[in-house]
Amino acid sequence: MGLEEKKSYRDVCVGELLSCLAKDFPKNEALVYPDRKLRYSFSELESVANTIAKGLLKLGINKGDRVALWASNVPEWIILQFALAKIGATLVTVNTSFRARELAYLLNQSEACAIIAIARFKDLDYVNTIYEILPELKLSTPGNLQSSNFPFLRHAILIDENKFDGFLWYQDLFDLAKSVSDEALQIREKDLSPEDVINMQYTSGTTGFPKGVMLSHRNIVNNGYWLGGAMHLSNKDKLCLPVPLFHCFGLEC
Repeated sequence: MGLEEKKSYRDVCVGELLSCLAKDFPKNEALVYPDRKLRYSFSELESVANTIAKGLLKLGINKGDRVALWASNVPEWIILQFALAKIGATLVTVNTSFRARELAYLLNQSEACAIIAIARFKDLDYVNTIYEILPELKLSTPGNLQSSNFPFLRHAILIDENKFDGFLWYQDLFDLAKSVSDEALQIREKDLSPEDVINMQYTSGTTGFPKGVMLSHRNIVNNGYWLGGAMHLSNKDKLCLPVPLFHCFGLEC
């Protein structure tokens, strides 16, 4: 994680960790996608994460709500991880290879209030898969989803250049954020504890149905801290991360 030996970095929430890094290393590169010509410093990543967090607050995403993220290693994945952490929502990671039956199981078992997805990955059409299990979505207005099969699910958000029926466009979160003050986000962050559950990762289910493993802010921050220490990383190093973000190493390092 590029952290110096500093106790305060290990006893904070995930969103607060980003704030600390933005303060201590504002110009250091935090997120780089050369193929997209995207290079965020810690200060820039903090700014965009705060904006998306405020957009999610405007949607009514509350502390403890579960939000499923079904996406490959796109930049929005990292932004959303921090944004959801800042508002105390639980990120439910979704395997990029899931089919309709597996996705339906995860959404119900986790009691997710929202699913955020890209449009497609490899040969999988995520939009049509979601429509398959949520036919009501096509006729819904964004934010007003009602499904008897998924009673907790209220929002479907799409990360894509195109818009699809029923989905809130990810870019719309930037507009929604304009009506939420910085103070409102700060109040939410102050209500969080390092012991709060912030992530659910699903087991492979080899000996039964998959189950959501609950991880706290403290779990994730300290796992990342000790992984960085074991690899002798400093704030001058960069880590190439080709492994899936939905899995343990990708999410925590």
